[in-house]
Amino acid sequence: MTSRNLYSKLMKEDLKNRLWAVALIGLVFFFAFPVVAAFEAGELKEAVNYEQELRLYARDMKSWVSFEGGMTGLLMIVAALICGMSSFSYLNSKSKVDFYHSIPVKREKLYVANYLNGILILAVPYAAALLLCVVIAVSNGAPGAELWPLALAGYGMSMIYYILMYSLAVVAAMLTGNLIVGFLGYAVLCFFLPLAIALAEGYHFTFFDTFMQSQMESLVTWGSRISPVMEYIYQAGRYSIDGVAAEALLGAAAASLLLAVLGCLLYRKRPSEAAGKALAFAVSKPIIRVLLTLISALGLGLFFWSMRESTGWAVFGVLCGGIIAHCVIEIIYNFDFKKLFSHYWQLVACLFVSILVLFTFRYDWFGYDRYLPEESQVKDAAVNVNILNNWTTYGNAVQRKDGNYVWGNGGSEEYVFEHMKEADVASVLSIAREGIRQADLEGGNRGRGYYYGTDSDDQVFTSIGIQYTLNNGRKVCRMYRINMEDISGLLERLYGGEAMKKGLYPVMTLNAGDVADVLYREMGADVRLGQMTAEEKKELLEAYQQDFQNLTIEDMTKEAPVGLIRFLTPEDVELIAWQEQQMAQAEQAGTYFRNYISIEEKSYYPVYPSFQHTCRLLESYGITPGEAFDGYEVTAAKVNYYKEWKTAEGYYQEGADTLVLNDPAEIAELLSVVTLERIGYYNPLYRTEHLDIDLDLLKGETYTSVRVQIPEGKVPDFLKERLTNES
Repeated sequence: MTSRNLYSKLMKEDLKNRLWAVALIGLVFFFAFPVVAAFEAGELKEAVNYEQELRLYARDMKSWVSFEGGMTGLLMIVAALICGMSSFSYLNSKSKVDFYHSIPVKREKLYVANYLNGILILAVPYAAALLLCVVIAVSNGAPGAELWPLALAGYGMSMIYYILMYSLAVVAAMLTGNLIVGFLGYAVLCFFLPLAIALAEGYHFTFFDTFMQSQMESLVTWGSRISPVMEYIYQAGRYSIDGVAAEALLGAAAASLLLAVLGCLLYRKRPSEAAGKALAFAVSKPIIRVLLTLISALGLGLFFWSMRESTGWAVFGVLCGGIIAHCVIEIIYNFDFKKLFSHYWQLVACLFVSILVLFTFRYDWFGYDRYLPEESQVKDAAVNVNILNNWTTYGNAVQRKDGNYVWGNGGSEEYVFEHMKEADVASVLSIAREGIRQADLEGGNRGRGYYYGTDSDDQVFTSIGIQYTLNNGRKVCRMYRINMEDISGLLERLYGGEAMKKGLYPVMTLNAGDVADVLYREMGADVRLGQMTAEEKKELLEAYQQDFQNLTIEDMTKEAPVGLIRFLTPEDVELIAWQEQQMAQAEQAGTYFRNYISIEEKSYYPVYPSFQHTCRLLESYGITPGEAFDGYEVTAAKVNYYKEWKTAEGYYQEGADTLVLNDPAEIAELLSVVTLERIGYYNPLYRTEHLDIDLDLLKGETYTSVRVQIPEGKVPDFLKERLTNES
């Protein structure tokens, strides 16, 4: 009982000294929650469509009081810093420290009392404001059955992460003896490690041509989440989709406890004479000085390289960053400009190490870009050829907390590297060897990441990501930019095998039992083959998989797709029905349906004229692939082209113009060669002329327009002549 009374008295005394914090936080939360709820409700009285406005109000309130609320996050981050620093602000004053430590109370008890107060100062006003906010919202028609659980869960999770951020602020206060330095120390503790990892990724990406960002993606993500502030933002951002896992909440609570204990231990060890000094513990000075000098030197060096791509400027950046950071830190430590270079030997060492790191990356002394394992070391490989699958849909639909869906986990690298097990390691290594050779010739790969296109000499380049799975289980990834012509034979060999096709295209591993329906598309609306039996769906899927497996790269350069096919899973059918229902309801209510997913555009695959088995089955269902314009009257063809002319100064200029064709004979000849642009997108290897043609179509009384392209070398003679005359 005596101990409880003692804690109560200590906390009361501390609260008296911090009434300003209670008032400030209470006022801010009052305006952030009850006032906002009442203000937003005021628009309901003036609403033309009350039901619609009430739905919007309820939606906004649910978002506002839940864990994902952006304003709540901002308030928690600021409040954690304010309460953390103010809880032990007396440690920054020598007279106050002497007074507090002269009280016949153990330091541990003082610490616990002040630490708990820092939590209550936020917890009570937040709870009261949130309670009033929900009461106001419910009294104005918002659904209480939905608001109360969201508010309670949001309060609990926000408090967990508040305590985590607050505990780190307390540790920062224990390590420092000055309020301003305490704020800076909190920033260092929060963001040093995430910044260091991001800087490492930046050096890899900048100087290594074969570096794949996906290699460090998980490290960067987890590195940033080490920061309590970044972890809070990360979890709040994902809350609307995945919620917050119990493991994450338990981890945050455990980390808070560890930080609280660490703060108490530091408080016990903290010397009273540390008040007013920059840092309370001298042993931490060189550690912080060296780390911050290194990261500043390397960061500014990378910045100057990115501006000029000059080694000289990069070294200049390293020197400036290191010297400036070292001098600023010395000023903060000593509160004296005369101490700028009091540890010059540490500065010299930091600059030497920074330049060494810069040169290691700049000149690739460890041979990162030249890495090529021995064939005997590789168990299997995965090859992600961007030009062959840039149109492919990966990932799946994920439902948000508000009931809407988004598309998640949609990276081609992630899918291909997980599903492809290519045994022809020799061919893969030959492709990598060619990528290294071309990078050396070009002085570095031009265009990182996913890329395909043509250079001025009309050569086709593509980005190729390779993952080696070594015999010991280790996975090594590299990215190359390669001229397709130089590896055509190797790619043809790999593309003809099952491993690559199954690794690149999810449809090749789709089971017949997972097919609920089939869609076919050319120019108009999708044709739905909903009356097929399970056996017919199985037959069509297997026919398509067989045709697609027989497709070669040479075939793709010679023919364009004539249609698109999609095999719907039961989940796809449900999502399409849900999306159509949402759009109909929004239209009926006169509102806008926010379509996060566009499920109707996902997972289509090309149908080529050479797909004999697939085309034959489609014809048996009344669909003739390749007859996109049947039933349409083409009233005009608008050919968009560029023309050049010479100016008085002797320069050539280029301008856009349009040639309109109305002659039925010319239009008919044009239709015999054109391909639909929306379908041609599914075969980037099929080359077309640099002419965009818009066809004006009439069907019944409905006008529409569609863009088509002319295959390379198949421009009709009459059009060549007309374009020559126009130019």
